[in-house]
Amino acid sequence: MGLTPPFAEGSRALDITLDKNKTALKMYGGGDPLQEFKNLCPGLYLSILDSKQYYFFTGGGTVLKAIEEGSPYSLKPVRALIENKERSGKSIL
Repeated sequence: MGLTPPFAEGSRALDITLDKNKTALKMYGGGDPLQEFKNLCPGLYLSILDSKQYYFFTGGGTVLKAIEEGSPYSLKPVRALIENKERSGKSIL
């Protein structure tokens, strides 16, 4: 998915449908798809910011790497944030 203004209604419906699967890991990648999600589903976006089921990447290539690895936890920046949180005891958000 990407920036799809002509298909906004379908994109919104897909985002809402994906949210209904409470066990799935949802990864959004790239600035345009992320902005579209925020614009089409602002309430949903705000409600899931701290959810461990959602990951937002500003770079599209990064989400592809996370999918390839099978998890965002294997990415170096994500591991660094987790390690920093464990050392400091502070939230990474």
